[in-house]
Amino acid sequence: MQALTAAFEASRAQNRAALVTQVTAGFPSVNATPEIMLGMQAGGADIIEIGIPFKDPMTDSPFYQSINTIAFDNGVRIPAILQIVKTARSRGLTVPVVLMGHREPIREYAFGEEKLLRDCKAAGVDGFVIVDFPHDEAVRFSSSCKARGLSYIPVIALTTPESHMQTLCKSATSFVFLVSHVGSDGVLADPDEGLPGLLKRVQRYAKEKVPTVIGSCATISQQFLRLARLAEGVAVEGSLGSILESAAPGTMAQKVKEYCLKVADRAEAHVVIPPKRQPVHQSMSPTTVYLSSSDGTYDCEMMSQ
Repeated sequence: MQALTAAFEASRAQNRAALVTQVTAGFPSVNATPEIMLGMQAGGADIIEIGIPFKDPMTDSPFYQSINTIAFDNGVRIPAILQIVKTARSRGLTVPVVLMGHREPIREYAFGEEKLLRDCKAAGVDGFVIVDFPHDEAVRFSSSCKARGLSYIPVIALTTPESHMQTLCKSATSFVFLVSHVGSDGVLADPDEGLPGLLKRVQRYAKEKVPTVIGSCATISQQFLRLARLAEGVAVEGSLGSILESAAPGTMAQKVKEYCLKVADRAEAHVVIPPKRQPVHQSMSPTTVYLSSSDGTYDCEMMSQ
């Protein structure tokens, strides 16, 4: 939680909105993901969302379905994602990382929820954005996260019932994620249509001044900066996948870095990378994930305690 709070404090001190970036774990390969995350950090990303692969044709656009299918077929599950985060941390990643995705992979974690939270903390994860938790489960999970020093980031949309919105906003510890696009095609909503009013309600319901992050499909700096005038952070979610899909091997981290600087309209000289984090002194569950150095696949071996 502290790392997420510090990220918003740093961006606020620089009089700008926080840049939140997203990468699906295992796309285009497992081994590429840590370097992509480091490229995001070098490009000024303040927070990184790492997507949990999940096949759900009812909720995702065809492009997201394709990305998730590739990562899912690579065998990427939560144990592998935690190894990816741990590897990125060992290579110098210091910005906060949150897991983002659907509830089923969380529920299906082989070791149970308590160990999931412990393992995430040990790997260097800072929180969760789960887009489809039922209201009561979201409130309960938020409490469990807080007890472990992790953040559950509630997802609020224009369609969220008012009573649910109040409860979720009050439970927020680091920030609130606002959905700005509609439908599975990811069409960017007009910020003047509903978002300002939604922001006011979120700020009114939150117990304290909790930052808000607007999820978007912004592809150019004008779109990003327009949303940045409304909230403390802007998440760019769609265009990075297209960049990774077309990037030549060995160029992904640099391409991502260049994109991050461009979309947020920042100069590389102004990017300040947070200092090295103190290691968490607790062990992960007895799961070893071996990443190959060639084709991006891995073998996952379960060992008894």
